[in-house]
Amino acid sequence: MSVEIVNATVDPGLFHAWGSHNKVYLIGSLRNPRVPEVARGLRDLGFDVYDDWFAVGPEADDHWKRYEQERGRTYTEALSGWHAIQVFDDDRRHLDESEGCVLVLPAGKSAHMEFGYMIGRGKWGMILLDPDDDPRWDIMYQFAGAGVYETLPGLLMAAGGMCFHEDLSRRPHARYT
Repeated sequence: MSVEIVNATVDPGLFHAWGSHNKVYLIGSLRNPRVPEVARGLRDLGFDVYDDWFAVGPEADDHWKRYEQERGRTYTEALSGWHAIQVFDDDRRHLDESEGCVLVLPAGKSAHMEFGYMIGRGKWGMILLDPDDDPRWDIMYQFAGAGVYETLPGLLMAAGGMCFHEDLSRRPHARYT
């Protein structure tokens, strides 16, 4: 099913079943320029979107690695450093506070770890595929009980048009394109 929407809006009052603040953790890569566009679309639907992690820029992880290596630390030692602990704790707090998540591909290991963490905690998850990539297909994306989407309009249509009284973390195999 292909769907195109223009200027879609949803009454934010419909989101009451997801919690008092309708917070969604937007998961992706620091190098993915689609993250702000997806965040805007979700905000336009009334979601409280956490995407502030994107503000550090596309090379933040590279700078952290270089800094820690200059200090003579290994990767595992750097993971125990103050910076790594602070960033991890802040991200985990926002993951824990969120009702669900949207994974924007392409994304790397951290993004997939965050998505798995959310699903493992019984929260709903959606995946937006990369339109410029024909990746190796992955069966395990079916963990995204709120759907796997080929287009942003399709994802936004589903996010704005879902039945807001159901437990989306247990919604089987929803897919929209």
